[in-house]
Amino acid sequence: WPAGGYLVLLSVAGQLRFGPLIGAAVATSTLYAMRGLGTGLGPVLARRLFGSSDRALRLQIGLGFTVAAIFYALFGFQHHLWFAGGCVLIAHMGGSTIWVSSTALWQKHVHDEFRGRIYALDFLCMTLSFSIGGVLTGWLYDLTGSLELVASGLSVCLLIFLGVWWRWSAAMVTPQASEPGD
Repeated sequence: WPAGGYLVLLSVAGQLRFGPLIGAAVATSTLYAMRGLGTGLGPVLARRLFGSSDRALRLQIGLGFTVAAIFYALFGFQHHLWFAGGCVLIAHMGGSTIWVSSTALWQKHVHDEFRGRIYALDFLCMTLSFSIGGVLTGWLYDLTGSLELVASGLSVCLLIFLGVWWRWSAAMVTPQASEPGD
């Protein structure tokens, strides 16, 4: 759910932190443009750097969680739009790498007859978590009024989810002979 919360923070920062300087629409659009750019670049760069073996995809997921958490925590403290935009770009390079790598990983291991249902379930869970995360983040921001505190709190949650995912995925991995590309 932190991913949905981060999207709320882009709108809050665009409106309240950067909007008075250059206009809320321009500021918010700039942050979302940086999000889009990072989303497009992240998975391409990750695959080029690490490959597409199962081990590489799991590594990309772990790194994606870490990069997203660090750069969204930094985003909360930025008071210049271009620095904030740079943080958003890098954070979404990590976030999109999580999405693409995890999708590629399960697609490699799910039988064809179940793939559509798994994709639908994956998308359902993502949509629910984004929605719940957005509501909780809005509530936390209304409660605290602090972009720094909420962005940092979401990032801590994301790192906790990384720990849970890392432990769970390690238990799911079966020892195999080395994979092509390792």
